[in-house]
Amino acid sequence: MKDEAPGFDRLRELRNYFSKAPVSIEEISDFVRVQTEDVNGDDVHIVSLSESEEQILHKIRARRAT
Repeated sequence: MKDEAPGFDRLRELRNYFSKAPVSIEEISDFVRVQTEDVNGDDVHIVSLSESEEQILHKIRARRAT
């Protein structure tokens, strides 16, 4: 798409690549962050990604190429 903001074409291309070869649990596990917080005496686990979607997909694709 020619009217996309700079950078969005990179993410679109990465998403297209991974639509044909999805990320595995093993590949994404390196980018998962788990934090534990105390909320009213209960432990609450917060699961998130350590980097942006574009950064993660780029790194996984680079690993696959090696």
